[in-house]
Amino acid sequence: MEASDTPHLNTPTVELTSVTFQPSTSGTTNDVVFFTFDQSINIAGPAANYAVYRHSGVEVNASSGAQVPNCVDPNGVPANCPAPQAGTGAQQNQVAVFFPAGTLVDTTGGNVDDGTVQSTTGQTNRNDEAAATNAPTGQAGTVSGRTSAPDLVGVALSAAGTFNNQFQATYTFDEAIDEVNEGRLFLHLADGTRLQCTAATEGATSTSTPNNTTITCTTYIVVSGPGAGTGGTIGAGPASNAQVGSATLGTADDGAVVEQGAVITPGVPPAPNTPAQPNTANPEGAELTTGGTGTRTV
Repeated sequence: MEASDTPHLNTPTVELTSVTFQPSTSGTTNDVVFFTFDQSINIAGPAANYAVYRHSGVEVNASSGAQVPNCVDPNGVPANCPAPQAGTGAQQNQVAVFFPAGTLVDTTGGNVDDGTVQSTTGQTNRNDEAAATNAPTGQAGTVSGRTSAPDLVGVALSAAGTFNNQFQATYTFDEAIDEVNEGRLFLHLADGTRLQCTAATEGATSTSTPNNTTITCTTYIVVSGPGAGTGGTIGAGPASNAQVGSATLGTADDGAVVEQGAVITPGVPPAPNTPAQPNTANPEGAELTTGGTGTRTV
């Protein structure tokens, strides 16, 4: 997983700004991950909507409630993991999420699903992720926020076309990739409008421009937000050139690409990374755009 190293601050929705690990230090405590947002939170949402990523790309979801006891209570007795808890006072922009002791070994960051939290003003979040602010807890050489699968590291807007005036977006990963599903690539505008890629090409070789660590999307549709019409109608039609050029954030859902040479079935998205088959598909990623005309909200 690779997320932007600074807060996104690009839309009026709730934004994840950081993830901090607190590994267990005794037999009577659990691993805790603090998800920090840019607004005060009053609904933390379900545990299953939070996860951490291992260096291998394997995602580990939190759990609570009717599960096999895998955490401990204050006396060290096996118990269900507590539900996520929103902070109070100065920590009201944080959510504490609980994992069994030992989960945070060799993890690099965390993510939260769309619509999980709600702010005190009624805003909800989009899918988001962030690298851990503290040092990785596992193997030497692990970089906070990175996995050994393809990680999104940049989204660049540029002008192309016959008159060099049509915006396109190039998504760059940290290793050579093969495109699998361009529909899992998105742009986000400062007003919350979300654009989905519908046509893209991957870089040809390690020496081509752009190279084989990239996918360039040339066409988008508007799928949600103010720019999609009343109520944020899904599939509201083609995105305008101005909308593409003013995007402030680019994201890649998991399974948008696979590492080059991976064995996949054409047209079938790869299965999620698992302990038995890690490192194949990208995890979710988000990067602030460069080269566009948009202005981020702060």
